[in-house]
Amino acid sequence: MINYTIFIDNIKDDCTTPESVDRKFRNTLGTINDRGNTEIVKKKPLYMSRFAFALVLILFGMIAITTVAAAIIHWSKTIKEEFDISDDEQKLAEDIGLVDNPNTDEGRIFSEDAGVTVWVEQTIVDDERATVCLAIEGLQEIDSDINFGNLEILLDGVAATWSMDEILFYEDEDNHSEVRIDIYGSNNQRIIGKKAELTLSDIGTFGIGGFTELIHGSWKLSWILEGSDYKKQWSLNEEIGNTGIIIETVSLSPIGIVVNCTTEFESADGNEISDENFPNFFGIKNKDGTCLYYLAGNGGFGFTDETKNELIMDYELEKMIFPENVEGLFFLKNRPFDSENISEDDLYFIILP
Repeated sequence: MINYTIFIDNIKDDCTTPESVDRKFRNTLGTINDRGNTEIVKKKPLYMSRFAFALVLILFGMIAITTVAAAIIHWSKTIKEEFDISDDEQKLAEDIGLVDNPNTDEGRIFSEDAGVTVWVEQTIVDDERATVCLAIEGLQEIDSDINFGNLEILLDGVAATWSMDEILFYEDEDNHSEVRIDIYGSNNQRIIGKKAELTLSDIGTFGIGGFTELIHGSWKLSWILEGSDYKKQWSLNEEIGNTGIIIETVSLSPIGIVVNCTTEFESADGNEISDENFPNFFGIKNKDGTCLYYLAGNGGFGFTDETKNELIMDYELEKMIFPENVEGLFFLKNRPFDSENISEDDLYFIILP
């Protein structure tokens, strides 16, 4: 994610075998049968061929079951709730390889210290950003919000930008806690395939006086970020209303949006353009007519060059969006506005070609 120097805005019981397995199964059986027609007929009794065939069925049945089981994705409660994602949307995200439950041959990736266990429960990763949900065991819920006192994240050994929510407690059969961490790449570098190294220190509360430690400890986690570079890109050359800001390109993934613009303004100083009058990204309209507002999560907007005529809006999305369903984008026109009765009169609408 680009480091902006101007304006940061936080508008904050049946299993179906995959086709590939079925095809491999049929092809392998075909190879065995082809060889059997030459060897078994001449050298072996018929009952041996049936035995071999049954054995192959058993073996490949085990492979198919293992493959199906491995493809099942566990969704954390935090990600399901915060992205407000439906079952159908979960399936779509899984199909494009956007989500992952990182693990090793030995099992889940975890770290233990001071009676607390932390592990990587789920990730959602695109080219430029990653949402990571950590699960935690061994914490006692208190009245105040609690969190880790310090966090360091490296991507292939380079420090990354991040944001972290407070720890959430869930009363269920697992009786565990979860915390969401968002990680951003730097200088438009692709983060898929990079090695993520997280170091978390201490657990406590934050208040007026700073951090109050409740548990002293350190937890280290390391894994490879797996995800999808699935996105749609559009070239527009269209002005947002009469603002003098022209959208050149839009790049939309299920979890993030980047809007590149040019402007006639030569400076970000004064009243020409500010976080009070900038037509910031606000939402989308789907092809079925549904409108989704307040989609701009962590991120920001600002000038990207020394001449101050190239602008960018770069945000993670508050809800998972599938680009092929999107008809157009909303940008803020009026500020302030009635947040409970937002209407299209308060917004600019740009149709995507």
